[in-house]
Amino acid sequence: MKLKRLFAVAFSVSSVLLFCNSFVPAPKASNIERTVSHNYKENETIQENSSEPILSLSESSFVCDNSSSQTEIAASEDKTENSLPDEDENITEIFDESKSEEETESVPYDELSQEDTVYEEQTIEPEIIQEPEYTIIYDIINLDTYIYDQLSGSIYSSSGCGPTSAAMLLSSERNIGISKDDIITTAYDNGFYYDVGVNFTSGRGVTLENIRDLMNYYGQEAVIDHLWNYSNDDIVNTINSKLDEGHRLICGHRTFSGSLHYFVIYGKYRIDDRMYYNIVDPWGGSVYNWDQWTLTDRIISVGGNDDSTFEGCVKGLLWLD
Repeated sequence: MKLKRLFAVAFSVSSVLLFCNSFVPAPKASNIERTVSHNYKENETIQENSSEPILSLSESSFVCDNSSSQTEIAASEDKTENSLPDEDENITEIFDESKSEEETESVPYDELSQEDTVYEEQTIEPEIIQEPEYTIIYDIINLDTYIYDQLSGSIYSSSGCGPTSAAMLLSSERNIGISKDDIITTAYDNGFYYDVGVNFTSGRGVTLENIRDLMNYYGQEAVIDHLWNYSNDDIVNTINSKLDEGHRLICGHRTFSGSLHYFVIYGKYRIDDRMYYNIVDPWGGSVYNWDQWTLTDRIISVGGNDDSTFEGCVKGLLWLD
């Protein structure tokens, strides 16, 4: 019985000694020593040798008790685990980075199959063709015409529009060189005025018959069409036909101010379905255009549809035959 107890005590002592010998520090392999101060206790160091670093504990912390040693080692491992970065997180980050690099790695063009080729869809804008901004003008007649001014020269003839228009026809179609002052004086001296007034500055002027007589004086035949009871279309057709024949026309009409007046129609042109007429006005020698509706309205507005009135004898057209 005593021998059994003795063996038991000896076995316990030997076990304790063997356990304590496992914590005895190993001899230093070199003098190189690195201290880790931010994660470990001040009395803990990491020694570097030719193999692996060994944890060294100071004598004050050496305890041979098994439970306390395990507690100390567990605390140290907890500190180490808390101080070191999470290896799983690092591995995950590294794996993600490698994965993203693989995903973004470009594939050579030769390795792409025809099915993998992606063509970017392009939006084709419709072709825009801008039409030129122009007006088609046709049915054009433009007869060269001398321009006379009844208000110029030595005779200021406010009632001389008829003789002045006659001078434009004679010089343009018959190449008869004549001045405005000469033809007005000739008309006055030969009684070709209906009402001459005082010094050609008043009076009612001349009729189409007076102008025809003046043309005969210069050896030229003239034709009159008074356009009595003509419609707008009839007037347009008559003017167009005479211009197409190459005739300039003296036209008796009423102005917008209400006066009776003469001017010369020397051309025409058509835009769409409307005719326009080129006009030389002896009042100031001005040139302008009227459309067919304005012209026919100004002719029809002259009262009188026979030769019994002065207005009836002014209304209409005259041209050289």
